Amino acid sequence: MCAVSGQGSMTNWTGKILEIGANNDGLAHVKIELSEGVKVQTWNNAFSDLTDNTLIPQNAPFFSTLAGMSEGTLVTFAAQTVPSPSSCLTRSNLTDVFYAIDPNFIVRFSDIRPL
Repeated sequence: MCAVSGQGSMTNWTGKILEIGANNDGLAHVKIELSEGVKVQTWNNAFSDLTDNTLIPQNAPFFSTLAGMSEGTLVTFAAQTVPSPSSCLTRSNLTDVFYAIDPNFIVRFSDIRPL
């Protein structure tokens, strides 16, 4: 995934929104499926996102567009992966077993638009 993303930079990638919502502070979270079983996402809560800053603020240029979307919407997006100490990627899976079955990677979205 690091090699495919140009060491973490994703521009004009496409996928399908699997989850979309907001936390108690009004920050958006989203999960996008790239292909069967491979997903990129923000954290969905402020505690998990404390150091990664992936939740999308209401003043983000694409927030209102994102707010009008729903699960199942096909999108194009730009994002940057959040590096881990050993990789250009941080995974959201809690265990290696879940990672092997259903890999999910944490990203900072800079744009999301419907196709």
